[in-house]
Amino acid sequence: MSNMKTTNVEVRLPSRMGFEKVAMSTAASVAKLMGFREDRVEDLKTAVGEASVSAMEHSNQQDETLSVKFVLPAREDSVGE
Repeated sequence: MSNMKTTNVEVRLPSRMGFEKVAMSTAASVAKLMGFREDRVEDLKTAVGEASVSAMEHSNQQDETLSVKFVLPAREDSVGE
């Protein structure tokens, strides 16, 4: 186990299509702050966007009274591990 400090970035979204872009933008901002290459930032945005939509559609069945929460554990060398 690494001794590197982890900072958690949390995002809570309504289960409404379009809000996945908020999660994507947040993930991209965190990755850019950490110095990720642009291609890796785009990969992360895609993964977070797909996970958001999946959670909204399948887990929450687009019930807007429910929310989707993401926690991005950001370490010195990675996001999301």
